[in-house]
Amino acid sequence: MADEKETGYVQDLAKGRLQQARDDLKSAQLNYSAGLLKAASNRAYYAIFHTVAAVLSLENVAFKRHKDTIAYFNKNYVRTEVFPRKIGKLFPEK
Repeated sequence: MADEKETGYVQDLAKGRLQQARDDLKSAQLNYSAGLLKAASNRAYYAIFHTVAAVLSLENVAFKRHKDTIAYFNKNYVRTEVFPRKIGKLFPEK
């Protein structure tokens, strides 16, 4: 029974993060249309980040720092070609 609860929690968490990503994307589009390019860029970044966080939540993995989240995603999903390399290039180098 605990496994079913855990699975439900993980799926709900992923769905919530995907919804946040959709909201961020809509905000990015609205800001872009209004000529607010810096705000649009910020929201677009978070749309991508929350999508990656949703993927990682299915594995029950989370990090406190964005760079750790991105590094884990690139190592375990992009380098292994679960996602195409162009996806890994969406995050700016720091």
